[in-house]
Amino acid sequence: MANVYKTKYTTIQGETWDAISQAFYDNPFKVADIIAVNPQYADVLIFEDGTELYIPILESESPDTMPPWKRG
Repeated sequence: MANVYKTKYTTIQGETWDAISQAFYDNPFKVADIIAVNPQYADVLIFEDGTELYIPILESESPDTMPPWKRG
């Protein structure tokens, strides 16, 4: 599961959980980690433009090893 570090992300029209997971983790199956820190959006299938989500930094990642565009 995720540690305390998170980055904020603003969605674009038409994005889905698995696409966001793929973009941040190179893995579309990390959706549960993202939903865990954004439970208020758990029932959303397709996002509208401008939804702010928190993306957890998984234990295999740290702010020091992430590319700058993925940092909060």
